[in-house]
This record gives sequence, structure tokens and C-alpha cells, in this order.
Amino acid sequence: ELRDWVTELLKKNKDLALAFQQRFSGGSGAYTPQRVAEITRAAVTSVSGRKRKLDVSEVKKIISLWDEVHASIITDYLRHPADPGAFSNIAALLEICIDVALSVKTTSKRMDKYPAELLTKLKAPLHDIRVESSWQKALDGFLSLLGENTYHHNAYLLQFLADICRVSEPPRSTYIAAGLMKWFDRMQARGAYMAGSSVHLIFEIAVAQGLFRETPGRFKPIPFDNAYNIALIDKLIEMGHLDTAARYCDRQIAGNYRDEFNVPYLQLLQRIYTLKGDGRSLAGVLARLFP
Repeated sequence: ELRDWVTELLKKNKDLALAFQQRFSGGSGAYTPQRVAEITRAAVTSVSGRKRKLDVSEVKKIISLWDEVHASIITDYLRHPADPGAFSNIAALLEICIDVALSVKTTSKRMDKYPAELLTKLKAPLHDIRVESSWQKALDGFLSLLGENTYHHNAYLLQFLADICRVSEPPRSTYIAAGLMKWFDRMQARGAYMAGSSVHLIFEIAVAQGLFRETPGRFKPIPFDNAYNIALIDKLIEMGHLDTAARYCDRQIAGNYRDEFNVPYLQLLQRIYTLKGDGRSLAGVLARLFP
């Protein structure tokens, strides 16, 4: 009688049936990237069918179901973080979750946050890997996922890698930073689009790890991104690249529409011309700062 009741219950509740099947149907050895994607999509369709527009309650159910069906995939990866097969499953999981989040329409933010939450579960275990070669293989996997035309994927991965870098000590932090810089250089060489937030992260890491001093010309100002531009120019002044810093200031001033946005750049120019001993240029800047 109990078996019949459970069978009937599962027939009526597809989401519960999927969770039940995932919990009791076998071991982690059955996972493949294709299977991971199928399980993840099945969780969505079990709750909302083929709809693309989801209400908040449906998203909540999907996320709860994802937590359930993804748990063993994550556990399997964390047992073997340097294993290519286990990593391919976690990479597929990240990709399908981002793809689903981009394909649906909802007012809920839960689905957008899920990939970051998924990666957060991996941070501490990866940080705690003691065998250096295994740690490098695990991080190489995530560095390899950074691409050219995958803006949303890159955003999640960069934040994840930056967070690990920040809590790591050399040589691990240097290793991650060097890997990120290689990706950054490839993107620049190919003229690929990079979001301002991504450039910010790479710049901060390069400065923190002492890599900015090696080739400061890697970084260029971003129009209207004053916080980043000011930090970049300030660093160039600190390193003595005064002509480059002055040129970047002039470029931003020329592109600004409102005079108040010019003030920090004029203040930077004041420092530059003072350091250079260029009284004539300094007088021109002061005249604009204090009309």
C-alpha cells in the first residue's frame, strides 16, 4: 500500500519524482556532461513545462530542485577535483545553469544568482587542496573555461577566480593572476569585447600581485568609467609614467560632457605637471580648476 501511494504521488509531482530518482537511482559514476545537462533541464520542465516566462514561485521550486539534484554532482567533483571527467561534469553544470538563466524571463533574481552560489560551494574545498599539482590541475580547468564570446560565463568565472586569488598566498595567488593575465592578453590581441567590470577585476589582481609593473601598457582607460580610470592613472603616476598618465587624463577630459567630471582628471594633471616641473602646463590646469 505504501509503495502504491508513493508511486501515485510521484506520478502527480514530476519535480518530486525527479528528486526521488536522483536520490535513489544510482551512483556518481553515471554522470556525463550530457546527463548533467539533461537532469538540469528536466528539473525546469518538471516545474514549469516548456514555458519561458516563470513566476517567482516557480523559480523558487526550480532552485530547490536544482539544489537537490546537483548535490551529488558537486560532491563527486570535490572528491576528484583534478580529474578531467569530474571537471567536465562541473563545467557542464555551470554552463547549463547559465544558459537556462539566460533563456527564461522572470522577475526573480534567484536563477541569475545560482551559478555564483554553485561556484561558491567550490571555493573553500579548492583552497584546501594540499597537493600542489592537483590544485594547479583543478584551477587550470576553470581558467580554460574563460572564452572570447561568453560574456555572462566569463563574469561568473572571473569573480570566482578572483575570490580564490585574494584568499591565496604565493605561489598560488601568482599562478592564478598569471593565468588571468594570459587570458586578458589574448582577449586584447584579438580585439574581443571585455566588460568594464572584468577589466576592473583583472587590473586589481595585476596590481595586487605585482604584475602591473611588468607591462602597464596592457591597461587602457574606459570611457566614462571614472573610478577605474582614476585608479589606473594614479598607478601610472606612482610608477613615473607621467606622459602616458597625462595623455590618458586629456583623453578623458575631451570625452566628458560635464565639467564636474573633469575635476579629478585636472587634479591628476596638477600632480603630473608638478612632478614634471612644467610650470606653464600647471598654470593652465590651475586656471581651469580655480576659474
